Amino acid sequence: MPAPQLIILDQPPLERTRWAGQVIEAAGYVEASQAKIDEVVKADADAARALRETFLDPDAPQKVAPHYWKAFQSLYGDQPRVGIYGTAWLVFAPKVDACIIDWSGLGRISPETADKLSLAEAMQARDTEITLGKAFIRERAAVVPEGRLLELPEDIEDDARVAQGLAFLRAAGLAG
Repeated sequence: MPAPQLIILDQPPLERTRWAGQVIEAAGYVEASQAKIDEVVKADADAARALRETFLDPDAPQKVAPHYWKAFQSLYGDQPRVGIYGTAWLVFAPKVDACIIDWSGLGRISPETADKLSLAEAMQARDTEITLGKAFIRERAAVVPEGRLLELPEDIEDDARVAQGLAFLRAAGLAG
Protein backbone atom coordinates (compact mmCIF):
# COMPACT_ATOMS: atom_id res chain seq x y z
CA MET A 1 0.00 0.00 0.00
CA PRO A 2 1.39 3.45 -0.87
CA ALA A 3 2.28 5.91 1.86
CA PRO A 4 -0.60 8.17 2.85
CA GLN A 5 -0.86 11.75 1.71
CA LEU A 6 0.75 13.58 4.64
CA ILE A 7 0.35 17.14 5.85
CA ILE A 8 2.26 18.59 8.79
CA LEU A 9 1.10 21.51 10.88
CA ASP A 10 2.98 23.24 13.69
CA GLN A 11 3.09 26.28 15.91
CA PRO A 12 6.48 25.89 17.56
CA PRO A 13 7.22 25.47 20.39
CA LEU A 14 3.66 24.57 21.40
CA GLU A 15 2.82 20.88 21.82
CA ARG A 16 -0.47 21.08 19.90
CA THR A 17 -2.95 23.75 18.91
CA ARG A 18 -6.68 23.67 18.33
CA TRP A 19 -6.52 25.38 14.93
CA ALA A 20 -4.22 22.66 13.53
CA GLY A 21 -6.71 19.94 14.41
CA GLN A 22 -9.47 21.97 12.82
CA VAL A 23 -7.50 22.32 9.58
CA ILE A 24 -6.73 18.60 9.52
CA GLU A 25 -10.38 17.67 10.04
CA ALA A 26 -11.81 20.26 7.63
CA ALA A 27 -9.37 19.16 4.91
CA GLY A 28 -10.61 15.58 5.22
CA TYR A 29 -7.58 14.02 6.91
CA VAL A 30 -7.25 11.65 9.83
CA GLU A 31 -5.28 13.26 12.64
CA ALA A 32 -2.37 11.14 13.81
CA SER A 33 -1.77 10.98 17.54
CA GLN A 34 1.83 11.62 18.56
CA ALA A 35 1.10 10.02 21.93
CA LYS A 36 -0.02 6.76 20.28
CA ILE A 37 3.00 6.79 17.97
CA ASP A 38 5.27 7.33 20.98
CA GLU A 39 3.67 4.34 22.73
CA VAL A 40 4.35 2.09 19.74
CA VAL A 41 7.94 3.33 19.48
CA LYS A 42 8.60 2.78 23.20
CA ALA A 43 7.11 -0.74 23.03
CA ASP A 44 9.51 -1.73 20.23
CA ALA A 45 12.79 -2.97 21.76
CA ASP A 46 14.92 -1.83 18.80
CA ALA A 47 13.30 1.59 18.77
CA ALA A 48 13.63 2.00 22.53
CA ARG A 49 17.31 1.10 22.32
CA ALA A 50 17.82 3.61 19.48
CA LEU A 51 16.14 6.31 21.57
CA ARG A 52 18.42 5.57 24.55
CA GLU A 53 21.56 5.42 22.42
CA THR A 54 20.86 8.70 20.64
CA PHE A 55 19.50 10.66 23.60
CA LEU A 56 22.12 13.43 23.41
CA ASP A 57 23.13 12.90 19.79
CA PRO A 58 22.48 15.95 17.58
CA ASP A 59 21.65 13.55 14.73
CA ALA A 60 19.08 11.70 16.84
CA PRO A 61 16.05 12.68 14.71
CA GLN A 62 17.60 11.17 11.59
CA LYS A 63 18.71 8.05 13.46
CA VAL A 64 15.32 7.34 15.05
CA ALA A 65 13.28 8.40 12.00
CA PRO A 66 12.88 4.82 10.68
CA HIS A 67 11.41 3.74 14.02
CA TYR A 68 8.94 6.61 14.09
CA TRP A 69 7.92 6.00 10.49
CA LYS A 70 7.43 2.28 11.19
CA ALA A 71 5.19 3.15 14.17
CA PHE A 72 3.31 5.73 12.09
CA GLN A 73 2.75 3.16 9.33
CA SER A 74 1.52 0.54 11.80
CA LEU A 75 -1.12 2.95 13.09
CA TYR A 76 -2.01 5.04 10.03
CA GLY A 77 -0.57 3.27 7.00
CA ASP A 78 -4.02 2.20 5.83
CA GLN A 79 -5.33 5.78 5.82
CA PRO A 80 -5.20 7.65 2.50
CA ARG A 81 -4.78 11.10 4.11
CA VAL A 82 -3.12 11.85 7.42
CA GLY A 83 -2.34 15.10 9.19
CA ILE A 84 0.11 15.32 12.05
CA TYR A 85 1.27 18.06 14.37
CA GLY A 86 4.96 18.80 14.70
CA THR A 87 7.82 19.64 12.37
CA ALA A 88 9.86 16.68 13.66
CA TRP A 89 7.86 14.79 11.03
CA LEU A 90 9.75 16.71 8.35
CA VAL A 91 12.63 14.42 9.38
CA PHE A 92 10.66 11.29 10.34
CA ALA A 93 8.49 10.97 7.21
CA PRO A 94 10.03 9.89 3.91
CA LYS A 95 7.60 12.13 1.99
CA VAL A 96 5.64 15.21 3.02
CA ASP A 97 2.91 16.65 0.83
CA ALA A 98 2.51 20.00 2.59
CA CYS A 99 3.48 21.86 5.74
CA ILE A 100 1.78 24.77 7.52
CA ILE A 101 3.71 26.67 10.18
CA ASP A 102 2.57 29.45 12.50
CA TRP A 103 5.52 31.30 14.03
CA SER A 104 3.52 33.28 16.58
CA GLY A 105 4.49 30.89 19.40
CA LEU A 106 8.21 31.63 19.04
CA GLY A 107 9.84 34.18 21.29
CA ARG A 108 7.37 34.02 24.13
CA ILE A 109 9.38 34.31 27.31
CA SER A 110 7.83 32.90 30.46
CA PRO A 111 7.07 35.40 33.23
CA GLU A 112 9.53 33.56 35.49
CA THR A 113 12.33 33.99 32.97
CA ALA A 114 11.35 37.57 32.15
CA ASP A 115 11.57 38.51 35.85
CA LYS A 116 15.22 37.40 35.86
CA LEU A 117 16.24 39.41 32.78
CA SER A 118 16.59 43.07 32.01
CA LEU A 119 14.40 44.38 29.20
CA ALA A 120 17.39 44.37 26.83
CA GLU A 121 18.27 40.77 27.78
CA ALA A 122 14.66 39.65 27.34
CA MET A 123 14.45 41.29 23.91
CA GLN A 124 17.74 39.68 22.86
CA ALA A 125 16.59 36.25 24.09
CA ARG A 126 13.32 36.64 22.18
CA ASP A 127 15.05 37.71 18.96
CA THR A 128 17.56 34.87 19.22
CA GLU A 129 14.85 32.25 19.77
CA ILE A 130 12.85 33.53 16.81
CA THR A 131 15.85 33.69 14.48
CA LEU A 132 17.29 30.30 15.45
CA GLY A 133 13.91 28.59 15.62
CA LYS A 134 12.87 29.75 12.18
CA ALA A 135 16.24 28.85 10.65
CA PHE A 136 16.17 25.37 12.21
CA ILE A 137 12.67 24.58 10.98
CA ARG A 138 13.15 26.15 7.56
CA GLU A 139 16.21 23.95 7.08
CA ARG A 140 14.10 20.89 7.89
CA ALA A 141 11.34 22.14 5.58
CA ALA A 142 13.64 21.85 2.56
CA VAL A 143 12.01 18.43 1.99
CA VAL A 144 8.62 20.01 1.37
CA PRO A 145 7.77 20.25 -2.34
CA GLU A 146 7.98 23.69 -3.93
CA GLY A 147 4.90 25.75 -3.19
CA ARG A 148 3.69 23.41 -0.45
CA LEU A 149 5.00 25.31 2.59
CA LEU A 150 2.72 27.91 4.16
CA GLU A 151 4.07 30.24 6.83
CA LEU A 152 1.08 31.87 8.45
CA PRO A 153 1.26 35.56 9.32
CA GLU A 154 1.72 36.30 12.98
CA ASP A 155 -0.96 37.88 15.13
CA ILE A 156 -3.97 36.36 13.42
CA GLU A 157 -6.85 34.65 15.16
CA ASP A 158 -7.38 30.89 15.08
CA ASP A 159 -10.32 31.23 12.68
CA ALA A 160 -8.02 32.99 10.21
CA ARG A 161 -5.36 30.31 10.68
CA VAL A 162 -7.93 27.64 9.84
CA ALA A 163 -9.28 29.56 6.83
CA GLN A 164 -5.83 30.30 5.41
CA GLY A 165 -4.57 26.77 6.03
CA LEU A 166 -7.61 25.27 4.34
CA ALA A 167 -7.41 27.65 1.38
CA PHE A 168 -3.73 26.77 0.96
CA LEU A 169 -4.43 23.03 0.99
CA ARG A 170 -7.33 23.41 -1.44
CA ALA A 171 -5.20 25.47 -3.83
CA ALA A 172 -2.57 22.72 -3.72
CA GLY A 173 -5.23 20.07 -4.46
CA LEU A 174 -4.77 18.54 -1.01
CA ALA A 175 -8.18 19.21 0.55
CA GLY A 176 -11.76 18.51 -0.33
